Amino acid sequence: MIKCGNFYLTSWVTIILKLVKQNTSAKEFKMATEHKHGSMDTEVQEKTFAGFINWTTKTVIVCILALIFIALVNG
Repeated sequence: MIKCGNFYLTSWVTIILKLVKQNTSAKEFKMATEHKHGSMDTEVQEKTFAGFINWTTKTVIVCILALIFIALVNG
């Protein structure tokens, strides 16, 4: 056993392995048979991605403007 703080590492590994073994039984893998392609609502993901692209675009523009300003000032 390896002591890690107040806990023994091997006991945590044993607990995790038992939980993984319990959760991987054959009855848990029904997702692929129940999935219908295109049925998931992706509105939230699309809004998040659009926000990310918008933020990234604005950040790049600010960086380019800052570089131009620095070049003009130090010119």
